[in-house]
Amino acid sequence: HHQNNFFTIYKNLNQVFVSPRDLVFKDQVIGNVGSSDNQGSHLHFEIWKDSEVIDPRSLVADYKEKDVSIR
Repeated sequence: HHQNNFFTIYKNLNQVFVSPRDLVFKDQVIGNVGSSDNQGSHLHFEIWKDSEVIDPRSLVADYKEKDVSIR
């Protein structure tokens, strides 16, 4: 949970250091990325504003410079 009704969802973590609906801050470590048998280490990441999905590339500066999504 972030300010202004933003929510982020992180899936495929093997360790989680926060609880659902916790307020998190920039640069806060929230967990460690896990791996799956066939895909190796990876993170599934979503951004929501209220009930609408937001493309992370429109908000995260690193994504604007380098698209890290898998097509």
